[in-house]
Amino acid sequence: MDFTWLFVLGVNNSGTTLLARLLAAHPEIAGLPDEGHRLTRALRRPWLVGEGRLWANELERYRLDPGRDAEVARECRDDWSPFAEPGARYLVEKSPPDTVRLPWLRRHFRPGRFVSIVRRPHAVCEGIRRRIGADLEAAAAHWSRANAQLLDDVRDERPELLAVRYERLCADPAAVLEEIRGFLGLAERFDDAVVARVGSHTMDGETTGVVDDLDARSAATLAPGEVEAIERIAGVTMDRLGYARLAAPGVLG
Repeated sequence: MDFTWLFVLGVNNSGTTLLARLLAAHPEIAGLPDEGHRLTRALRRPWLVGEGRLWANELERYRLDPGRDAEVARECRDDWSPFAEPGARYLVEKSPPDTVRLPWLRRHFRPGRFVSIVRRPHAVCEGIRRRIGADLEAAAAHWSRANAQLLDDVRDERPELLAVRYERLCADPAAVLEEIRGFLGLAERFDDAVVARVGSHTMDGETTGVVDDLDARSAATLAPGEVEAIERIAGVTMDRLGYARLAAPGVLG
């Protein structure tokens, strides 16, 4: 193997797809044609077992043991490696449950690098409800548990990881991509046109051609009691990540 594994970590609806596509558009980075867990039978598939976008509420079923699940890693490597393009220095993979698998990924995918992305819970929870009709409190618990686990793992593992915020990626994508370029040691800069080519998705699923921060529009759909419910459940993890509480719906801290 003459490439380095590159994992995008982050819960669904946090911008992981956008980030993975931006990375894979770089000439030194190859990407998978779909989320990694859709391309292998070795990993638990949340949509097949009724856990869908709320998989972190069954977190231990996705975590994987670095010392016991080596065969699972071997199958994943066999299924993903063929997508490494000749000459690419990295192969980027993203599956939302990777967020809670850092110790396992770090042990079995070497050499490896990690880029995590986090987004404020109000927008994530609203997006999950809009897509699958999920309860906001269950979505808040999902966001909190997954991100808290990643914070604990980063503290314990001290991995080669760069943390990115969705909000900053949207506000200044060129600066964030330049930080990623330095972190990965890429020779070429990200093409400025790549942002427009990859684009982001609107709340209706359309591609805009620019990186849009949809947080304000998502939060504006939440009632005051819904904001309070999200923050009651996810508040501790919000504090750990430095996200301010919302004083009122539609007002971002």
